[in-house]
Amino acid sequence: MAPDEAFKDHAHTNPVKAAGIEALVKDIRTFARYFCAVALGREEQPTLAAAFDDLREMKVDVAYPFLLELYDDYANDRLGQADFAAAVRLVEAYVFRRAISSIPTHSLNKTFSTFGKALKKDRYLESIQAHFLTLPSYRRFPDDDEFRRDLHTRDLYNFPRRSYWLRRLENHDRKERVSVDEYTSRISTTRRGVART
Repeated sequence: MAPDEAFKDHAHTNPVKAAGIEALVKDIRTFARYFCAVALGREEQPTLAAAFDDLREMKVDVAYPFLLELYDDYANDRLGQADFAAAVRLVEAYVFRRAISSIPTHSLNKTFSTFGKALKKDRYLESIQAHFLTLPSYRRFPDDDEFRRDLHTRDLYNFPRRSYWLRRLENHDRKERVSVDEYTSRISTTRRGVART
């Protein structure tokens, strides 16, 4: 369903009609603020801002509806900040591991659009972890063994998200972040120099 059609359907549901136009506009404004924090780098809380930055670099737009639901629960004190950040990191790990293991991405849209329905919000983070672990084969979360094996055999130099994994690897357990923007240009220059000799 097209986004405009989905919005029209949502706007015509009985609860939205009963709440009125002002409530709908207020809701849109609230979720637009969440979207700006997640997708446009406007988050002020440092831990969440770093997690959103990493996720944006992975280009995981299909996860935004799920993350906006989580953000709403975070903003309304139903999800703690640490658990929210951990959930964002789980989404990041899920997408990155699948990319390393060359699992097709066509199922991501369905995975994230229905994710919220599977949650037990009284045990929020555990529920997210459990749901990731129970996804079927083509939507699976690659386990450590599969990820390690594929990490050793994958051509990571030509990997589309090369700068992402270089930065994450270089900055693992560091207090101050190191820029890796020059790393790939140095590697390219070195390779060109080797090719000439």
